[in-house]
Amino acid sequence: MGNRRVVVGPRDASRHFEKNILTHAQVREIAASCAENLESSQGYLYFGVMLLVTTGITINELCALMWGSFSFSNTYTGVVAIEIEAEAKRVGEVYRTEELNGPRRRTIPLSPTMAKLYHKVKNNAPNAQENAPFMRSPKNAARRMRPDEFDRWLKGFFKSFDFSKQPELKSLTKNPERTLRATSRSTLESCGCDAE
Repeated sequence: MGNRRVVVGPRDASRHFEKNILTHAQVREIAASCAENLESSQGYLYFGVMLLVTTGITINELCALMWGSFSFSNTYTGVVAIEIEAEAKRVGEVYRTEELNGPRRRTIPLSPTMAKLYHKVKNNAPNAQENAPFMRSPKNAARRMRPDEFDRWLKGFFKSFDFSKQPELKSLTKNPERTLRATSRSTLESCGCDAE
């Protein structure tokens, strides 16, 4: 009697999953707000938000990007692409940049619109040398921005939107990376693209 097995059907995660996805109108509102701030001194932060939504990269990968990670791709002729080769990992009290292994290393082409926005940000960046960090700390421009710093900034940014107060989007201010990645995956699946 005590060792009775209970067969559980497949878990229906669709209801939970849909709560973590932004609507098209919400993404457009975020993109419009980001586009307004691209030419500011912290335009790279707003472009980073747009990269998270459009490419599905993680905050750790975003914070490990260098200006040299953006280049014209050999694979995609005439297209600006991001070479994802490393991520920022927490080791004790500090973050270190670690190389990604083979399957996680990838080249992501940017859409023509994102490429234009990238050039707008790069033209206004004070230090856009190839070996300089793309995401630099607002407090110390010589230092790479830590993922936890960007996560904190992102939560504050999302709190400025009215839709972030909706109960079904509370994950947007609690775990913004999960919501943005789920939105990116959902977009790829809805258009018939393979998310892998």
